[in-house]
Amino acid sequence: HQAHCQEDIRLLGAFLEQAGVREIDANAIKLLFRTQMFLRLCDYCTEDICCLLAHASSYFSIVDTLCGSNMDASEVGNVIATLAFIAHCYILDEICPLRVWHRYLFRKYCELRTLNSAVMKLLELLRYSLRLEDDDLRKRLSALLDALPKPFFQEQNQHSRRAS
Repeated sequence: HQAHCQEDIRLLGAFLEQAGVREIDANAIKLLFRTQMFLRLCDYCTEDICCLLAHASSYFSIVDTLCGSNMDASEVGNVIATLAFIAHCYILDEICPLRVWHRYLFRKYCELRTLNSAVMKLLELLRYSLRLEDDDLRKRLSALLDALPKPFFQEQNQHSRRAS
């Protein structure tokens, strides 16, 4: 699987920087590109995707601090994609069920029951606290949006508004 577009590469780079990812392997990168494509296929607008990625980057920083030494480079992608699921549940009104995320992103990695357990374990590590401080959210969201060319971002949002 390749990146959906040049913007996905820029967005993923900005995300990895915001999340403080130190080590990641090629399969994890592919999974994260598939996650971005999946979110677009679910018809989430660019701003919503960036907002959920801002949250997921913060969540990953916390999880990495707590158990990063136990996480290998291949596991990073699965953890981040699962945190993206958690973030999307927290910030979006219309969510895509975990079973659909599993079917498209995690089917070859684990059983749905295992993914559900991973979601619960990550929520526990985050102490069920998903809200970001306003300044932190603003900084993370700004870094992600700045990674996108302005015409792309404006064009994507106009398309999303027309579809509403």
